[in-house]
Formats: sequence, C-alpha cells, structure tokens
Amino acid sequence: MGTSGWTLSVVVHALLIALAVLATRPAADAAPDEATDTTLILLTARGSMRPPPPLDQPPAALRSVRNLPAPPKGFQTVVAPVEMPVAIPPIDLAERFDPRDFSGVGVEGGAFDGLTGGIDPSATGDVIPEYLADEPPERLSGPRLKYPEILRQAGIQGFVVVGFIVDTAGRAEPESITVLGTTEAGFNFSAMDLVRRSRYRPGRVRGKPVRTRATLRVEFKFVEQGD
Repeated sequence: MGTSGWTLSVVVHALLIALAVLATRPAADAAPDEATDTTLILLTARGSMRPPPPLDQPPAALRSVRNLPAPPKGFQTVVAPVEMPVAIPPIDLAERFDPRDFSGVGVEGGAFDGLTGGIDPSATGDVIPEYLADEPPERLSGPRLKYPEILRQAGIQGFVVVGFIVDTAGRAEPESITVLGTTEAGFNFSAMDLVRRSRYRPGRVRGKPVRTRATLRVEFKFVEQGD
C-alpha cells in the first residue's frame, strides 16, 4: 500500500470515530436530566421486627393502671382582705392546717385529702374510706366472741376480715357487713355477729362524725383461760 492509500485509510477511520462520538453525545447529555429513583427498601429477616400494638388496645399493665381511681385532691383559695384589719382576728387552735390544701393542684374549693369541690360528707351523708378521715373509726366495746364449738373441738384457729360502714352514731350498718377474707367459713357468722353488736367511735372529718367504710380483723385463737 502506498503513502496515499495509508493516509486515506487514516482519514476515513478518523471520520468514523468522530461520527460515533457525535452520535452518542445526546444520550450521555440527557442521562443526568432523568429522574433518579430514591426509594429506600429495608430488608429484614422474617420475625426480626414486630408491628406496634393497636392504639385502642394498650398493654395489660397500662389498662390496669387506667382502671384505678384517680387520686382525689383539691386546693383552697386564699383571698386577700379588702380592708386592713386593725384588731387581731380570733385564732382557732383546733383548726387543721395542711399546706397541701393550698398547693393550687386539683379542684378549687376542695382539700388535698379528697374533699374535692368543698363537699362536706357530714352534711351530705356520703360514705368515705377510713384512710380519708381525719380520725378513722375505732372499735370501743362489744360482746364476747363466740368460738364455734365444732371448730374448737377440731383445734382449728384462724381469722376473718369483715368490711362494714360505721354510721355517725357509732354503729355498724347491718346491710353493709360483708366478709372480705376468711381462713375458715365456719368462723364467718361469729365474726359478722361481733361486728354488728359492737360499738365504735365514728370516723371524723374536721371534727364532725361521718359515715366511714371500715374493716376489722377478727381473730379466733385458743387462750389459756378458755374462750
């Protein structure tokens, strides 16, 4: 092949390469304009993730807490006097002061210990738990406990927990007497009879007697002097 033929071959190949570059340039320029797929796919092993519980079905522990009654509370409001007193006001030494009643937390007009809204159970006749009374009820006197003879002969001892309501006169309301727990059902009647026939100091709130729900544990034990 002569020099002219070699030169012609080089020129032809150069033109073919230039045409190929020009033909592919639009596709390369258009590539960056295309939308990029940014979808994130998370692959996990089966059973490694658990779906959260439905919102309308909270865990059992949370449900039990929700079923508990809300702690009663309230607060008193201190009103500043319009006119400055010139005399020393009388002081009631028997008046109970609890700083929690003035914390501003709860229902206005109530007390921290549960007398919300200024409700006076001594006036309404409402029954309150013994732990809310300033002075819980206390058994003062009663008949001798009757030990069931069959259980005595069998050598069985135990106790009965009785729940009842003490009225403002210091008596157990008969329809309220119930057995809350017992070690032997044969003791139940004697324990309930003891509660019914006993006298109590009624529960008090701010010095006033109120109907109070109380409990009494009645023990059945052998003593040396006999029952």
